[in-house]
Amino acid sequence: MKKSARLLIGIASIFALAACSTDNGSNQAENEADSTSEFGTASDSTESINGGSERTLVAYFSYPVGTDLDVVSGASVLQNDGEYLGLVEQASIWISEELEADSFLIEPAEAYPDDVRQIIDEVSSNDAPDRELTRLVENFDNYDTIYLGYPIWMGTLPPLVQKFLESHDFTGKTVIPYTVHGGSDLANTVRTIQEEIPEATVVNDALSVSRNDIENSQQEILDWLAEITAKGGGV
Repeated sequence: MKKSARLLIGIASIFALAACSTDNGSNQAENEADSTSEFGTASDSTESINGGSERTLVAYFSYPVGTDLDVVSGASVLQNDGEYLGLVEQASIWISEELEADSFLIEPAEAYPDDVRQIIDEVSSNDAPDRELTRLVENFDNYDTIYLGYPIWMGTLPPLVQKFLESHDFTGKTVIPYTVHGGSDLANTVRTIQEEIPEATVVNDALSVSRNDIENSQQEILDWLAEITAKGGGV
């Protein structure tokens, strides 16, 4: 799907929600910023829970800005000892630890603005810069299963996640999406991913966790992982 078309799809759904969501998101951001959580670190292991020659990668986009993100939907950060950790990052840490999988943070070569409203203006503009990735996944061919994590931006998939999909060859791979959202659940993102990488198997049994529940959602995430792996990667 071309970039301009993707942005138009996102804009149509976003601005219908923007007026009410932004104010609501600010209040929820303050509540989330007051919460604390115990955070681990992602495993460096390259073996997957499935064993054998199959290798699993947890790739995710998490971009905290102060106490406001998930752009229109609200906060996407948790506060711990004065430092912020993205909600998608926290979910990704739990997933990569449980799977003993490699993890990869999807990052822009040029940082997004620090102001949420500036990000909204950029993502919803037809003239938005086509941000490049800081780096690609090394030895991407070695991975068979990709857990793909992201927030919901403007009612759809963040542009940088789309750039990640466009920049790697997903032929024959299994992609398992998961998201932390502010009320939109998975939105249209699973279908968007399927359209972006038709050469891959994108599972429909994706995970969505509300930002309001993420701090206490570790067991929910582990239960979902157990179901996915029991199905052989969700296929």
